[in-house]
Amino acid sequence: MYALPNVKAVIVTGLLSISIGILVIIGWIFKIPLLQGIIPCNVSTIFCTALGWIALGSALLITQFQIKKSNSALKTLNKQLEKKATESSSESIALLQKLKNCKGNYQSVIERSFDAIYVLDFEGNFIDANPSMSKMTGYTRHELLKLNITDLIDPEQLKTDPFIPYRLNYEQAVIKERRFVHKKGKVFDVEINVKKLADNRVMVIADDITRRKQLETDLHDANLKFRTLAEHSTIGVYILQKEKLVYINRRYAEIFGYEPYELINTPKSIVDIIVSEEDRAIVRKNIYARYLGEIEYVNYEVTGKRKDGTPNHVEFSGSRAILEGEPTIIGTMIDTTERWKTEEVLKQYEANLQTILDTTEIAYALFDKNLNVTAFNEKAAKFSSSQYNHKLKTGDSIKDYLPDDRLPHFTNAANKVLEGSSINYEINYPQPDGSVNWYYVRLFPIINSEKEIFGLMFALSNITERKIAENNLHSAYERIQRHINSIKEMAWKQSHLIRSPLANLKGLVALLQDAPSDKEILKNIMVELERLDKVIIDLAEDASDHDL
Repeated sequence: MYALPNVKAVIVTGLLSISIGILVIIGWIFKIPLLQGIIPCNVSTIFCTALGWIALGSALLITQFQIKKSNSALKTLNKQLEKKATESSSESIALLQKLKNCKGNYQSVIERSFDAIYVLDFEGNFIDANPSMSKMTGYTRHELLKLNITDLIDPEQLKTDPFIPYRLNYEQAVIKERRFVHKKGKVFDVEINVKKLADNRVMVIADDITRRKQLETDLHDANLKFRTLAEHSTIGVYILQKEKLVYINRRYAEIFGYEPYELINTPKSIVDIIVSEEDRAIVRKNIYARYLGEIEYVNYEVTGKRKDGTPNHVEFSGSRAILEGEPTIIGTMIDTTERWKTEEVLKQYEANLQTILDTTEIAYALFDKNLNVTAFNEKAAKFSSSQYNHKLKTGDSIKDYLPDDRLPHFTNAANKVLEGSSINYEINYPQPDGSVNWYYVRLFPIINSEKEIFGLMFALSNITERKIAENNLHSAYERIQRHINSIKEMAWKQSHLIRSPLANLKGLVALLQDAPSDKEILKNIMVELERLDKVIIDLAEDASDHDL
């Protein structure tokens, strides 16, 4: 602002110099006496003088013009520099504020984490601990900062797994189990995740796994009881999913001449392996009726196929269940080959019927088309006496002693048998001592050589022991399923609780990446977060994909 008068003076001086030069030339050309008197020189001197004045004035004007132009550019440049300086200063202030907020948020997330998080020096002395760590151990943060990590570890465990200073170990992140001692003396299991940081520090995330360890123990005990019961059973025990056996006991395999491993999870359908071709359709019908929930339980007999190709006769009993979200059949199987042979003999040799009936453990009774008793064995007589308080004799009508609540069902079944069908079902009878006896009933027509039906045979087998075994198997397996569900729920909750703060930490770390400092800490945090995230996902997937 103080240069303006000088600028004007230079411009005026320049213009005057040019004017003087022009006037000298004009005066000499037009021979003006006044001007010639002022400069009484020869022509050369006059022209040199005039040109000198013009050149001086032009130089002054040109120079001032360049100076003015340079000043304008300089002012523009100064404004731009001032603007950039202002913006840079604002960005720096914003960045510093962001970094300050980021550190505060990071610390806030740690403080609010559901997991116990603490920081130790390489000798195991506490440097920091969050509230969850205090809640887990019973010590306040102030008390923890006065302790060494060995003060929290069960002394008995330290004898077999001593603490190793972190400067000598843990170059990579480590996950291991420890037994901590609560301030009140209670010992509990934790899983610790250890990662070295800069400045001779380590960060540890600890998770109380006491409940998980108990569930694992309970699951193992339940599984052991189930397998002990099944493996010592005298009947075949099986678990079927999608025509694949996922479990069988040794007795099941023996009935067909196989070792258990040869029948479990075979590429080929188990129906095609152990069932005769003519009975596969009925087997599949019964299987899928239970898979679809059309029926809950079924009992039926089919012709089987042993490993050597010879046929046998087996009776399947099984009910529907849902295991790991998959429709499943849990049941038992017995070899009825000998019984089948006995019944075939009964049909073919009517003359020796009574002798054969009296030598079997199955209660048999023959009825004519009017449902009058024509023959029976000792087992049938004992059953009638114990259950109906009726002494059975030839010629008795079933209507004379069968209770009213059971008569309609038997009559309907008998009518179907007299039309050519074979029927089987299970029935139970309560006992005076409060127990229940279960029986397997089979009704089939008696056909003579002319293919005429002249009566029906009633066969009654006591299956109480088998039903008890089935109920025990179901109870044991239900306990196993409950334990599995508890473990999955626990894994899901732990995954959810851990992943939530980790997600927050990832977002905060992304903000820290804009800062040029603490790059080593940032790198360690990023590696740790990614690794923990993968471990948690694997844990959840392992629980989700687990099959017993």
